[in-house]
Parts: sequence; structure tokens; C-alpha cells
Amino acid sequence: AVAAQYGVCVCLEPGHRLYGRLAVPMRDYWTNELVGWLGRTYTRQTPKYLSTLPRKSITGWRVRNPTVPVLVVEGPFDGIAAHRAGFSVAVLGGTGDAGVTDWAARLSPQSEIVVMLDNDAAAQAFRLLWQIRAVRGRDAGTVMAALGVGEDPDSVGPDGIRAAVQAALRSPGPTDIGTTLREVE
Repeated sequence: AVAAQYGVCVCLEPGHRLYGRLAVPMRDYWTNELVGWLGRTYTRQTPKYLSTLPRKSITGWRVRNPTVPVLVVEGPFDGIAAHRAGFSVAVLGGTGDAGVTDWAARLSPQSEIVVMLDNDAAAQAFRLLWQIRAVRGRDAGTVMAALGVGEDPDSVGPDGIRAAVQAALRSPGPTDIGTTLREVE
């Protein structure tokens, strides 16, 4: 049912770049327009992900309620898990930050943003947090949700995602980037 809802399938077209991979349709965050596909191996092929996206872009799924926080996650399966937990989701397509400042600038100032990358991407998560805060202002409701060692949004499930978001919104976290980066190192 989840695969049908999000259009996830296995690419069976011989010779296609994503052949033999789980293929996830990637939609523009703002328009919901199909912009490409992301293929993930399920047989330990390398690389783990292949993309048909013409460029790095922010994709994802929005919910109709504008007061619901927006989660920034690394990949499509994390995005699906977060969206199923009831949140709007911006998917980066990895830990890269291409387009994130433009995306953040377009959000309503009232929108709360929660950066929720995998636990092993703490340095990238802090960088994104500060880039978004630089665009939106320090007090614009941008926080980071911490996950446990080895956890990512997809592995903690809807209840774990909601709990991490609630905890992050109650405790906005670091305000000094120098201290924050020293703590990560």
C-alpha cells in the first residue's frame, strides 16, 4: 500500500539506468511535478543510489496544513517515513545542500523547520541548520532533531519521528556555531 501511495516500484526495463533497483518518483517540493527518479539498490550494488534527476534539487511531499513542521531529510525512504508520520518533508537526495537556501527562503516565516539527518551525518546537519538560519533568521523556528546511534528517520518509525520532532521543538538547541562544531568534532 505504501509503495502504491508513493509510486515506488522495481525498474524492470532492460538497459535502463535504474534497472533492478527500487525506483522512487521524485517530485518538486513546491509543485508536486515529477522531476526524476531515484533508484536504490536492494542487492548491495554500488553505488547505493542512482538518480535520473537533471540536477540536485529539493524534492518531497507537503501536507495541506501550513502549521505542520517541515522536516529536512537525506533520502526518499526517510522522506516517505516522515510524511507518513504527518509532516511536510523536503528531501535533499543525500547530505548535499544544493538548493536548500533558496528552498528555505521560499517557506513561510511561520513554518517551523526540523533538520533530521541520519545520526552519522551530524556535521552536515549542523551545516544545514546554520545555512537555513542564515536565510530565515536565527529565531525563525529552525531546529535540529537528534536521532540515536545508527538511527535514521526510516528506522525509528512514525512514533519515533514524532517524538524526535517534539523534543527538538521544545529544546531549540545550539545557538553558537563555533561551540556546536567543536562538540561534533
